[in-house]
Amino acid sequence: MRLTVILVVALCVMCTIPAPAQPYAMLRGTVVGADGKPLKQANLRVEKHGFTIKDTALGPDGTFEVPLRETGAYRLMASGVNHVTAQFPVCVWKAGPVNVAVRLKTIERIEPLEELSLIGNFNGFDFTSKRIPMKKGRDGTWSAKVTSDSAVVRYQLLGLVEGRSVNGTMAERFEYDGQGDYICVVTPKKREARIVFDPALLPTSGGEEVVQFDDAVNNALRDYDHLRSAFQKAAKERRPARGSTGAKKTNDSLAAEIDRVYTDYLARADRATDPFMQECFRMKALAWRLTYGRPDTSLLHVAKQVPAGSPLWCVDIWAYAQLCAEECKTTKFTSLTDAFLSSAQPPSDKVEFLSSLLANYMEDRDSLHVREYYARFLSDYADSPAAFTIKMMYNLDSKNAVGKRCPSFSFRTMDDSTQFITDAALRGKVAILHFWAPELDHYINSLEGMYAQYRKDGLEIVSFCIGGTASQAAEYRKRGHPMKWKHARIRNTWDHDVMDVFDVAGAPYIILIDRDGIILQSGATFYLQEMFAMEVRAAVLKGK
Repeated sequence: MRLTVILVVALCVMCTIPAPAQPYAMLRGTVVGADGKPLKQANLRVEKHGFTIKDTALGPDGTFEVPLRETGAYRLMASGVNHVTAQFPVCVWKAGPVNVAVRLKTIERIEPLEELSLIGNFNGFDFTSKRIPMKKGRDGTWSAKVTSDSAVVRYQLLGLVEGRSVNGTMAERFEYDGQGDYICVVTPKKREARIVFDPALLPTSGGEEVVQFDDAVNNALRDYDHLRSAFQKAAKERRPARGSTGAKKTNDSLAAEIDRVYTDYLARADRATDPFMQECFRMKALAWRLTYGRPDTSLLHVAKQVPAGSPLWCVDIWAYAQLCAEECKTTKFTSLTDAFLSSAQPPSDKVEFLSSLLANYMEDRDSLHVREYYARFLSDYADSPAAFTIKMMYNLDSKNAVGKRCPSFSFRTMDDSTQFITDAALRGKVAILHFWAPELDHYINSLEGMYAQYRKDGLEIVSFCIGGTASQAAEYRKRGHPMKWKHARIRNTWDHDVMDVFDVAGAPYIILIDRDGIILQSGATFYLQEMFAMEVRAAVLKGK
């Protein structure tokens, strides 16, 4: 189980996209374990632009068959008990079957095991508090006693794998947790269950992930994914501390590697005889350069060699959007944008393109084009599943739009009803307005870290629990998230008297305000995690 944020009400990243009646293509294949045999339990999730198309348990033999309704790029996540989830892209550009065989690698457990603990339905699967520690026995097994009034105990282990919770070895059955891992299920006796973990029952660590398609294009996309992962790992390992004597040499070496890969992909495109493979290599060359380098006008020439209607653009649609914004900025033309929007690309891909394009123009503070393409989105795709997010992020007329003054407000505090929280009281401070729901906002850890670090420098946080009652919020804070800042008292769950003041329609959501009361950033926190942390730091340190 990974730490994941869920946006409730109108937006749900895991919602299902409505689909036409007839499939365009059929995705078929198998998923097996590292030993080549079917797994105790395996699952497959198929996504398009973050929306789940299919999430299903596989058959006993590990086979699957998923109808795909349109062309473009999909992302597959194949998972199995005791194994690492495989994630890889799939491009559909023609009708018919798309066949793939997947062999998973076993989990890479921490060696030696020094500390294990349990989380589960007995503590709300809380990573941060009320874990139950396990004790190591002389025989090498680990055990712990769980008390529960529930009919079954659902649990996972912490400490077996770096940075995540996974299934143990004692289970009557396994349940998929929806995020690539599995939950063990056992039945307690007289309200107690003794959980035993035996490392000897796990498959031997190791093995390599294998993903094999029956077509060259998808195998090339798979290879690019592997290349990118290897480069990122190598760059992290090779990068010296900032300011050290080896920094410039290492940076020059990485820059040379970036140029080499870019040139190599262009050379592959020139050597390829199949036009679609030529498009594939050119598109990946552009994605590589835009990921690790800087855009320039030379990339526009390469981009125009790949037709705007090519389904391959949808594999890295953000790259095409970035090139479109670059074309507009450097040449004042929008030919790439116009070509994509007038092409036969599926509506879902055009929505994702517009979202990425708006993000680029917003970053460039180009309000003219933000308004133009936001209006285009409302005209053509206002009913799409992404509408809620795009309206929250890019409506420059919203009350919480970047650059506007924070709306006036006055609310009683949750902890002391005789006290009030007002916008005026926040002047002179950097403030985060935090709209949340108990159990559905795992970025509270990040906020607590920011508050501890910058409180002395004038950072203030005000939380509005719009997705739960006051008692639910109080209970959540008792269980390890004290959130030692101001909390507004909300009368009702999803109280429109609060939400309408700020134009907030769901949770989690944040609004960052500078010392003069001007909004610096706003949006759903799972989109803004890294950028938001940098914005907070810059705002707090400004003028110091």
